[in-house]
Amino acid sequence: MVGVPLVLVLLPLAWLFLTQVFFAFDDVRIRGGRQLIDDQLAGLGPTDRGEAATLAVFVGAAQTWLTRSWLTELTVFGYTPLSGLTESGVAILAASPWPRCATPAYS
Repeated sequence: MVGVPLVLVLLPLAWLFLTQVFFAFDDVRIRGGRQLIDDQLAGLGPTDRGEAATLAVFVGAAQTWLTRSWLTELTVFGYTPLSGLTESGVAILAASPWPRCATPAYS
């Protein structure tokens, strides 16, 4: 249990040294930078169905990877239906073609 407290202390220290000491910048402003970024974001338009489906699959896969140890111990009516779930299995499930999900080609 040494790793987590060590990371909680050293990671912020490393960030401070890198951003404030070694690679410190004065207050640099790029003229027209904010307007350029706002124009580019406006040009993207609203999120379409494929992008939303990709986000949902990614978030679902990440959540399943993070909670896999709990899911494999889940008991439903005396059965553990996800006891064989592996990290590879989550990846295969996320990469499987989802019908009627992302593109109009499925409809």
